[in-house]
Amino acid sequence: MRRRIAGRAPVALALRFAALIVLAIAAAAPAGAAESGAFAVVNGHRIYYEVRGEGRPLLLLHGGGATIATTFGHQIDAFAATHRVIAIEQVGHGHSPAVEGSLSYAAMTEDTFGVLDALGVRGADVVGLSDGAIIALMLAARHPDCVRRVVAAGANFAPDGYRARDLAGLRKTDPETMFSAADRAAILRLAPEGRARLASLGRQLKDLWLNRPTPDELSLAILARVERPALVVSGDHDVIREAHTLQLLQALPDSALWFVPGSGHDVFNEKPALVQRVVLGWLAQP
Repeated sequence: MRRRIAGRAPVALALRFAALIVLAIAAAAPAGAAESGAFAVVNGHRIYYEVRGEGRPLLLLHGGGATIATTFGHQIDAFAATHRVIAIEQVGHGHSPAVEGSLSYAAMTEDTFGVLDALGVRGADVVGLSDGAIIALMLAARHPDCVRRVVAAGANFAPDGYRARDLAGLRKTDPETMFSAADRAAILRLAPEGRARLASLGRQLKDLWLNRPTPDELSLAILARVERPALVVSGDHDVIREAHTLQLLQALPDSALWFVPGSGHDVFNEKPALVQRVVLGWLAQP
């Protein structure tokens, strides 16, 4: 069952990578409530998470290179007014210590499951942006008992989901310059390694985005096994190709599509009030 909940707008070029953005949002996203969180030890390393509010569990998964605050700072307090929000920062992001070697979506998905398992959470609504959206879909495929509904914004199921120009630009980009101003400030504030974290995480993310998801992590066949209702979200000039987004949508057995008008890849910051309203409406459904 597939539904389009907003009309398609013309697609224009957008850039995911901060070094290539011509016009950037000048101010950082608001941080929401004061930081308060804990660490879970999963798969041999520490993962930072925050829990806020009461109600049905809602898992928030940030974008690559970002944090809870820089992805969901506009929405987290509103989400916590009606849900028990569990927000996770993946390895090397925000408060979570870095790990050696390459990043993979499979490992981050299992880390995410580990945190949910430690908290005894099942049947959560899951909202993810970009890398977080990929992890959300993988979590629904691998651990369906943990998931009730999914919102996947700016997801791709293979590296060729990016527009060709953006993919070529990524190959030439200095890893240390791939972060937005807000994400860069968060890394310098939170990471003990400071600027060294910018370089190491940048290298890991560049490798991740150029080479993953691999077919064993996410594919059309894997998407076809996702039984939970999924809202596929894309900016109307997103960095992800529209044709790729439509393939992803069509592979999901129970899905709806929303092209966010006047938005690029970072829809939670670019259209905060609109996205909050639509996401909460989607999650309110039984």
